[in-house]
Amino acid sequence: MEQRGKPRKAKVKLAFAFRKTFNCGECGRSVTAEKKIKKSGRTYTYYRCTKKNVICHQKYLEEQPLTEQLNQLFQKVALNDDLKDKFLREWQKDYKKAQTAKPSAKNLKQELKTIEEKQMRLLDAYLDQTISEEEYTKAKEKIINSKIDLKEKLKFGRKGNNWLEPFKEWILSAHQAVRAANTENLEEKRSFLQKIGSNFQLRRQKVACRLEIPYQKSAEKSQYPRWLGRRDSNPRMPGPKPGALPLGHAPLM
Repeated sequence: MEQRGKPRKAKVKLAFAFRKTFNCGECGRSVTAEKKIKKSGRTYTYYRCTKKNVICHQKYLEEQPLTEQLNQLFQKVALNDDLKDKFLREWQKDYKKAQTAKPSAKNLKQELKTIEEKQMRLLDAYLDQTISEEEYTKAKEKIINSKIDLKEKLKFGRKGNNWLEPFKEWILSAHQAVRAANTENLEEKRSFLQKIGSNFQLRRQKVACRLEIPYQKSAEKSQYPRWLGRRDSNPRMPGPKPGALPLGHAPLM
């Protein structure tokens, strides 16, 4: 017998910008989002721990204070227009200096080939007994040292200035943090957040994450004294150091 009744309405799945972005800082469960309507008619979105199969004491966090915390983080790691321009000018100087100082890889390879041919001729002379063993040993040692030096120069040409391009990308990206802080588009905020950090958590209604190394350094702009108008003999990006924002124990600002 055919059942009659009103057709059920399909449940519409609401889109929340930061759902599946954070985990709970207490129990590690995922953070979900819900939308509620107050008696006044005001609609608000909040994020909370799912507390799935665990006892968790964390309270919800409304979307507005969550985005305010993110904005403060973005402003902290941002490079404003003046700093961006100053960093790019100094980057350009270092880039030109590196290009000028870097020997041509083609010339180095040709020189290496010539030395290897010289080593073969030296061996032939020794085997033909036209030079003594002592003369052969001294000449061979000199050739080997020259080969090592050339190979090091070639290696430097491939890897020695690899920090320059990532550094430029970081300068431009850190400047975009200003836009990320000012935009009202929450999808853009989430995208930029995921670009600069990882291990996002909510605890005690505070946001925490582990910033990637370059953005840890841009939050400490004093790490670049020469580029900020003070003297420093090494302008390149500092190497990795252990460190992270306290996960779940402190706000991001």
